[in-house]
Amino acid sequence: MSGSLIASPKPWRGPAPDWTGGWIPWNLIVGYSDDALLVIREAEVYPNGIEFLFRAQFRSNAFHLNPLASRPELPGLGIEGGLHLSARFADGRRTVDLSDSRGNCASTPPGPVLVARGGSGSLSEFRIRLWLWPLPPPGLLTWSVAWPQCGVSKTDTLIDVSDINAVASQAHPIWTPETA
Repeated sequence: MSGSLIASPKPWRGPAPDWTGGWIPWNLIVGYSDDALLVIREAEVYPNGIEFLFRAQFRSNAFHLNPLASRPELPGLGIEGGLHLSARFADGRRTVDLSDSRGNCASTPPGPVLVARGGSGSLSEFRIRLWLWPLPPPGLLTWSVAWPQCGVSKTDTLIDVSDINAVASQAHPIWTPETA
């Protein structure tokens, strides 16, 4: 099948499907409470952004099962008491929140944008792949997280991404247009 039949995603929605990113072994604890542990892990860096794993792990029986949905009733994104996650770049630009809808717009958003790209979960944890666009400039990247319904107060975690461009340069296409 020709690669021309598959549309490339908008850069603020995720990495190009025919690329693989440079890797950063993040394992950042960004939030903690008596019932929850929140971690940012396993970042792949591309020339235009970062895809990473956000993992929430819960104490046994901390949340109850919703019998209609057959999954934990976890506080929602961007709602009162729910999960709030955002990033602030070294130059002061910031994502509004993970729940912000700018990632779904048809034209280029003002950025930066944090977009959910899929995930899975159980009674004791969930994992979600997230896309941060654009690539942050070198310097300190600040992750802000709060999840009041899980007992996690607002916490800022700073990470030095001064080498982000070097890691992004490790990204490369998997296939050339001739082999796609």
